[in-house]
Amino acid sequence: MLAAALALAALLRLFPPTRYPFYPPCPFHTLLGILCPGCGGTRALAALLAGRWAEAVRQNLLAVALAPALAAGAALELYSALRWNYWRKLPVSPFAVKCLLTIALLFGFARNMEPLLRGFPGFR
Repeated sequence: MLAAALALAALLRLFPPTRYPFYPPCPFHTLLGILCPGCGGTRALAALLAGRWAEAVRQNLLAVALAPALAAGAALELYSALRWNYWRKLPVSPFAVKCLLTIALLFGFARNMEPLLRGFPGFR
């Protein structure tokens, strides 16, 4: 698992999605023409790996916000596996899943409304 994560990080670092076209496009955006909550996530992670924080936030704020939590969870799993030779199952409550889905839906709605609101007077 660690080797796969390092290989993916190296792939993103060596072949950023902004310069290489072999990354698949978002099917949601391709079919419907709107941004899903994950659109730009790959570009955001590549920018994070390159140390370009502002660009990463512009690409996908949700991916940038969730990256530390995912990294901490992965580190905890790796520590548990190396220390006790035991892969734990992280308990994820249904409430936490509902909260994450709600945040993702609100984020997706907000990022698609922002360009529409630019046409209104008084909106910056």
